Amino acid sequence: MNQSCLYNDKESIELAKNFLDKISYGFIVSNQEYTKAIDYIESKFDLDSNHLNTIILLSDGAYYKDFHQDHEKISNICKKNKNLFQLYTVTASQDNYLGALDMIAFHNHGNLLYSKTNVALPRQLAILVKNLKNPIASQLFLSAIRNESNTVEFFSRPDQMPAFFADQPFVIYGKTDRLQNIDLMLQGKVEAEWINISQTINLRQAKPGDRELLRTCQTLEKKLNYFTDKDNNDET
Repeated sequence: MNQSCLYNDKESIELAKNFLDKISYGFIVSNQEYTKAIDYIESKFDLDSNHLNTIILLSDGAYYKDFHQDHEKISNICKKNKNLFQLYTVTASQDNYLGALDMIAFHNHGNLLYSKTNVALPRQLAILVKNLKNPIASQLFLSAIRNESNTVEFFSRPDQMPAFFADQPFVIYGKTDRLQNIDLMLQGKVEAEWINISQTINLRQAKPGDRELLRTCQTLEKKLNYFTDKDNNDET
């Protein structure tokens, strides 16, 4: 990278092309299990837990078509993570296994990006990449200062919480016995340093959740218990 601005001429364009040719980037095509793709990425790049690394998988999810039974396959992806990366799954159009793709991303600090049409996918993918440019903190821990008169439960865990990005809403789902003020503490990692963010949430004027919010919370609870429910079923 040149330290000063260059003129817009043939020599500068050639220098820019040579620079881009030397930049490391990753793109592979594979019809195998995602862990093989992750192995390849890890072999090509120095993934460090002190940095926020992002893997975007474009797939129809066919390898994990029955995510209700493929606990072990999906668990293998999570075991490889160890806070080394956030994983986003991307798919478009029809004949996709959205349940599996959503579960894989959810348990690896990411989200599913689904486009109803192939035409709209490039724009939505560009928006996703843009939104991931300015991370504030990752490896997040969320807690509420204990209040004996009130119980607070969050539908998130440190092993699946997404990173916190600038200019992007950070949505927290949970439930509480009473609508009263809650003191939240959010801890996260910025490079090799840890930060604490504290905030008092005023719920005294809030309204109880509606059916849509209830369904969202129920879905999140099922996702969180995806592996636990499987283990319990194995024991019965």
